[in-house]
Amino acid sequence: MATAEGGFTLDGEAFVGGAENPVGGEGGRQYVLTFADGTWTAAFLPREVVIDLGTSGTTVTLATTEVGWTRDGEAFSSGTTVRGGTNAATGRANEYELTLAEGTWTTTYRPERMAIAGTGIEATAREDGSGYDVGDDSLSTSGAGEITAPGGALYRVVKDADGLLAGTRFDRPIVGQPMAVNAQGTDNPAPRLSTDDRDTDANETGTLLEALGAQFSMADLLDNGAATAAGENIVAKARGEIAKIRDYVAQLVALYRDDGISRSVLDDQVDDKWDDADDQLVTIFGSGTANRVGNSVTLEREASPARVVAAFDRVVEALSTEEAFAAATLTGGPDALQGFLERNAAQATAAFNRPKSTATVRLGVLGSTRFGAATFNETDKAQSGFGAAERVQAFAWATIEATRRASDVQTAGYGFYTGRTHAADQDGNLYSGAIEIEVRFARLAVTGLVTGLARADTQEPWIHGLGGEVSGIFLPTARLRR
Repeated sequence: MATAEGGFTLDGEAFVGGAENPVGGEGGRQYVLTFADGTWTAAFLPREVVIDLGTSGTTVTLATTEVGWTRDGEAFSSGTTVRGGTNAATGRANEYELTLAEGTWTTTYRPERMAIAGTGIEATAREDGSGYDVGDDSLSTSGAGEITAPGGALYRVVKDADGLLAGTRFDRPIVGQPMAVNAQGTDNPAPRLSTDDRDTDANETGTLLEALGAQFSMADLLDNGAATAAGENIVAKARGEIAKIRDYVAQLVALYRDDGISRSVLDDQVDDKWDDADDQLVTIFGSGTANRVGNSVTLEREASPARVVAAFDRVVEALSTEEAFAAATLTGGPDALQGFLERNAAQATAAFNRPKSTATVRLGVLGSTRFGAATFNETDKAQSGFGAAERVQAFAWATIEATRRASDVQTAGYGFYTGRTHAADQDGNLYSGAIEIEVRFARLAVTGLVTGLARADTQEPWIHGLGGEVSGIFLPTARLRR
């Protein structure tokens, strides 16, 4: 609009045309207005706009034309999506939507959503590539983590070789109370399942069952129905301790040769160290009457500074291999170890490989229920085998977090269930048999009958303490809790 003073205004503001004062047009386009010979003319002003794509570190360049916007010479409209950068979690570029409003372009991150197979849940990739969001839970960049479904179920999530997410149901176990006591009548601690297996894809096959002080792989138990865990090897432990004694004696001899200690001090110290070596051999051969320490094996208690270290070396060597152990302990063996008097090399081999303890578990599976029995044996010396089990235990747990009762349990009629069960006797023998359970819903009563109990290794029947074969065991009536 012209003014009285001969100037012009644009939208009520003083206006002077020219390239320094472009005006905006529709769709963010700009024009240069020029006044000449009493006439205003408009010329389109091409320009480029560089747009940052969120946190991806990349940009998009758009150019204006009189008919719209272009990108790399191609028409580009508001609402178009573009990709930029590489997301560390997905391995693909992030996606952004570009929107034009009042001449200004804005970007909106459009997260990639990925279904987690086996869960019915979706994961949303974070823009910065630091992982995924799943409701209030999160997954790492590698896709690993634990999530909770809306219904409360827990899943362990991993990413497979194809970059797809998959979840494995990871219900927290409910461990039943132990149902057996040891020979002394003291309750054993309840077995438990380890839950710290975050490096495994699945819960149960990567879990350890801890019972009677030993650990068992659930993968082995589920595959084979049984597993055995051995304690520390007795001979190996004694060998390691005597090797430490030998090193200490070598230091004493070096001090004596450097006049650091007297011969009397050396003799006293060496005599004490032979006593310590005797104590270690007691764990292998037990106590006897062969020498003043009470060991059933006689040691060559060398005291000469020139020969004492070599004497200890012979003891360590005698405990190092099956062959050396047999040679040193059989009748007529070398002087390092005498008095074992094994009848044959097989006995020496068994002693050499004998662990301090052994534990065995048998496991049964019925739907979501896990049940079984465990035994634990311990020996006081490698020379003898294991006696009656020191501890036995029965156990059971469910792989579901909770049981719905009132809405699902019948109020009339009865249910009849058949299956297998496991048991252990006080001698440490494991048994398997048939079990029948009857549930009377109106009376809320549960009764059971176990039959056909037979040893897992020999199939011999269960024998009553009075000597008779057990044909069946009626379980005491239990109450059904709604």
